[in-house]
Amino acid sequence: MNMPDILPKVSRWRVVFRPICTIHLAAAAAVLTGCAANNPQAVLDWDGFIASFAGEARKQPQYATAAVKVVGNPDASASIAGGNARFERWCAAHGGKSDATQTLARSNPTVSIFHDALGLKSNAEQARGIDWKPINAVACVDVHSAELIAAMVSEQGKNEARTSEGKVVDRVTRVFFTRQQAVEFNDEYARREIERTEQAVAVSRDREAKRGAATRRLRENPRIGDRTLNGTIVDIRPPLVLVQYDERYRVLTNRPLTEWLRIDALSAPSDGL
Repeated sequence: MNMPDILPKVSRWRVVFRPICTIHLAAAAAVLTGCAANNPQAVLDWDGFIASFAGEARKQPQYATAAVKVVGNPDASASIAGGNARFERWCAAHGGKSDATQTLARSNPTVSIFHDALGLKSNAEQARGIDWKPINAVACVDVHSAELIAAMVSEQGKNEARTSEGKVVDRVTRVFFTRQQAVEFNDEYARREIERTEQAVAVSRDREAKRGAATRRLRENPRIGDRTLNGTIVDIRPPLVLVQYDERYRVLTNRPLTEWLRIDALSAPSDGL
């Protein structure tokens, strides 16, 4: 065997082999770089994700436990949808699954309580005379433990629009919750709901007590012109009084204009107490 003939062959093989390895490593690096570029949310922690949205993070009484950002946008619906898509990508990059809280609440107790707390907030606001407004809420839960990772709530401002360069700009409010902040939000509105219910019961009892006292006075000393539950006293002939019914009551009950009623059956009106 001629050794010089073998060595060049080995040398040629080694020259070909090394570039193949280099190409594979470069391709793998390109794939990894491409993945990161396609999902920039993967490198953001929760604070970084919040910072990626426009606006300055503030606190608001109705969302006391969370970070709130308020911005103007000429297409609020598209802005909210785009924000939810970013939240979904961030969630997936951190090992979670994202969906509307209404959907996740069916199988996740923590999300269910959080979703109910949002409802309590809406009820409390309407009880104070604040108009109802739609709330878009999404949550991120761990795909393995099903633990709540984070949640985001978006509100579109109602009757608070302003015009900029001929376009209507609505107010978009975004609220960002960690798991702990969501739990604190739940506890806060559960406490507020108990207080609100207790106050409503106390007000109702007070009104009924005042109405009871007014009814006793009406029966003990009826006078022409006194208001009753359904009309006004226009004549008195004990033990009866002639009551002229209110128009609305007559229409609803098909009663005559006036009717004689027993004094001991009269009831004071509920309005004005």
